Amino acid sequence: FDQVNYFFPSPKLLQQLSLFKSQPGKKLVVVSAFEKISAKNSILEKLHQLRQPTMAGLTYLVISDHTVVTNSSQYLAESTPFFSHHFLLTPFDQKQTEIMVKYNDDFYGWKTPLASLSRLFELSGGIQRFTKHMCKLVSERHVSLDQVDELLLDPSIMFQLQLLTKIISQSTKLQLMTLGIVNQAGQFKSQLLQKYLAANYDSLVLQYYPSLTPLESKLFALLHQNQNQVVTMDRVGDVLELLGCEFSPWAIYKLVSRLKPKVAPQYKINSIKGRGYLLTSA
Repeated sequence: FDQVNYFFPSPKLLQQLSLFKSQPGKKLVVVSAFEKISAKNSILEKLHQLRQPTMAGLTYLVISDHTVVTNSSQYLAESTPFFSHHFLLTPFDQKQTEIMVKYNDDFYGWKTPLASLSRLFELSGGIQRFTKHMCKLVSERHVSLDQVDELLLDPSIMFQLQLLTKIISQSTKLQLMTLGIVNQAGQFKSQLLQKYLAANYDSLVLQYYPSLTPLESKLFALLHQNQNQVVTMDRVGDVLELLGCEFSPWAIYKLVSRLKPKVAPQYKINSIKGRGYLLTSA
């Protein structure tokens, strides 16, 4: 490329790109944080039109978050698929994680014990931000990786855990596999994430509805995370299974029946025939 320029979502994005296009040469446009753009389909259509009539003169590299997988229809232009290639950055395997630890140690001056690398990978599941923040805690605050409760007190780790909880609540098992959060057996790769979800998935719900049973609280937490959206029976089953709960379609039906009067009158749970359940504020 003769020119490379970086852009962030803004009301002036198209205007800035038009000015950039008018400059001579073959150009690369990098748009970061694309998930922050509303009306993505319309914007992508305008970006596509901006490439005319010489497609080769303007190339886009768009960086976005997990919604590329969980809501892929947003990333289509109105008249074309738009993107010719997709590159998915998933969590690392153990060897890649060890390489990452080495680079972090060299860059930040940390000293992560070699003996802790296997435990670090088990806890992180290869999720890069977990790996980085745990290395920092081990090196700077000398936190033991066996002190999981101490790790959960770190604000940076907690932020990632809460984000992943939201993704898990709103994604199918296949999407979670594609994102690399769960393995082919449908189990969480990160022991830290697994422990956090087991203890905290329904913690907020239990503050307001302490009389709910463990299963009821987990189901209500899932519905609450997806309020005003239909949650399919399959997704209910997937999430309950990931949280270590036994279930069957009949058991879920009975569970919903018991839950409805307990969360009324604040909330209403509607059974959408052939689709699933919809939680709304009453």
